[in-house]
Amino acid sequence: MIRRFNSKNKQQLAELVYFVKNNFDADFYLTKDNQRQYVFDEPSLKIMLKEATEVYVADEEVDYGGLILLWKAVAGEITRYYIKIIAKNEHVAKALLTILLWNNFQELYVKLNKHHPFLHVFKRMGFAFKGGRGRQLLLYKQKQKPKLFKRKEK
Repeated sequence: MIRRFNSKNKQQLAELVYFVKNNFDADFYLTKDNQRQYVFDEPSLKIMLKEATEVYVADEEVDYGGLILLWKAVAGEITRYYIKIIAKNEHVAKALLTILLWNNFQELYVKLNKHHPFLHVFKRMGFAFKGGRGRQLLLYKQKQKPKLFKRKEK
C-alpha cells in the first residue's frame, strides 16, 4: 500500500530511518552549499522530509518497501522539483513514481547514476535526458496538464 508519510509520528519516523540506513542508495542525498550530504540518520532525514513538498511511502507487511519524495531546490531565481527515491525493488519504485506523477503537474527532475537500477523505470514513465555530468544523468519530465474526465450524460 502506498500512502502519504506523516513525519510527526515518531515511531514511523524511526522505522523509516531504519529502512533508509539498511537500503543505502548513493543517489539519495541532500545538497547543502553544493555538497552532498547522504541521509544516514534521523536529523538528516528530518531535514529532507521538512524540505520535501510531498512524501510517499510503500508499506509492506512488516517493513517499508520504499520512499519517494519531491524535493524543492531553489538556486537564484530558478526553482526545480527533484524526485528522490529509495526502494527495495523495481516494482515498488514504479508504483511510488506512478503515485507521485498522478498527483503532480509541475516540471520534474531526477539525478541518477548512469547505472542506477531504476533508470529505465524513469525512462518508461516519460522522463527524458536533459544533461549529464560524469557518472550522473539529469532526467526531466515536462509539466503535465491535469486530466479532466467528462461525465457521461444520460
